[in-house]
Amino acid sequence: MTSSEIAAYVKTGEPLERGGGYAIQEIGSIFIRKIEGDFFGIMGLPVYELV
Repeated sequence: MTSSEIAAYVKTGEPLERGGGYAIQEIGSIFIRKIEGDFFGIMGLPVYELV
């Protein structure tokens, strides 16, 4: 991530309300290149494993 990308992302306010600084289901997803495992586990509830 470049400094300008970081600054623009912080301006959205999203990272200020997130533990870890991003939300995989929101704007922060543009910085994610690859997911290994369950997408819902990243969001907090691994539905597949739960069922």
